[in-house]
Amino acid sequence: MELITLGWNDSFAQEFEQINANQGYKVGRIAAKYQDIYKIYAEDGEFLGRLGDRMLYNHQLPVVGDWVIISSIGGGQNVIEQILTRQSTIPNNILGNSLEKQILASNIDTIFIMISLAQEINLRSIQRQITLVWESGSTPVIVLSKADLCDDAVVKKNEVELISFGTPVYIISMVTKEGVDDLKKYLKIGKTCALLGSVSAGKSTLANYLYTQKREINLPIDDMSINSKMSVLDEGGVIIEINSITEVEPLSSEESNKENFEDIEELAQGCYFSDCRHEAEPKCAVKEAIEEGILDELRLKNYKKLQKEAEYIEFSKDHSPKEIEKSKWKQITKASKDKERMKEKVMEKIK
Repeated sequence: MELITLGWNDSFAQEFEQINANQGYKVGRIAAKYQDIYKIYAEDGEFLGRLGDRMLYNHQLPVVGDWVIISSIGGGQNVIEQILTRQSTIPNNILGNSLEKQILASNIDTIFIMISLAQEINLRSIQRQITLVWESGSTPVIVLSKADLCDDAVVKKNEVELISFGTPVYIISMVTKEGVDDLKKYLKIGKTCALLGSVSAGKSTLANYLYTQKREINLPIDDMSINSKMSVLDEGGVIIEINSITEVEPLSSEESNKENFEDIEELAQGCYFSDCRHEAEPKCAVKEAIEEGILDELRLKNYKKLQKEAEYIEFSKDHSPKEIEKSKWKQITKASKDKERMKEKVMEKIK
């Protein structure tokens, strides 16, 4: 298959040309990982590969979607020598005694955030996933699935649109095929889309509908643990299904929150105080927008929650649980003092 069909572009080509330098390497894209065996799509077809000696001690191992440099050795064996620079990544934070950053997939243009309408919708969770997608370097699209099991799908779509600020939202049903064809405009030759969501969101059902011929390889192992897999669509485009996700934690940053809540950031520029917290301060442009019906109060609450989560995640990376607890009480004391200072500021302005 042609490399461009798999998502190859000029940036990857230039990097490969510099590394290859007549070494006889070839390139391929990781389609799946089964323990220590990788399924790879390349220009000369599909094959299996293993990590080279240098990669075994590399802290950054290949994930689905990666473009890798491959060498061929005797017996038809293929060895992964290096990963080309990732242009986007989907990270997953696993919260435990410490925060561990893992990459689920890479080099994705559009991510379908799939939410089942058959279950209660968590608007805050959707906002967190939108933040993750912007942070990853990809573009988010929200897909509300299983519309045939929901009596008020349009109402729920309106609720989601209210908190997603410009992110496209689609309603689909794999039973009636409602809305499914609307997603095909994102699946173009050379473009990669990922399906992100819980097991019950219907990712595999949607993927199976979008391509008619699956490409599978029988592997010589019994335990095949597949977290994510990539498929090439018959009519062009690549789909990556990301499985085994129970909770996705965004690696939030101030920059991504600003992009996700651009409306609040713009309103905040009109606040009287430059450090306005949009609570009890006078002449707060954000609070005024809520009173006038321009901004939904729920959106402001979610904005504040995401800010706190982002601050906590960043702080947790470099501090022990004891230090985190100590910091929490410092913040409570500081908040109390800030409230008193704000009262003094207000009184001075009144005078």
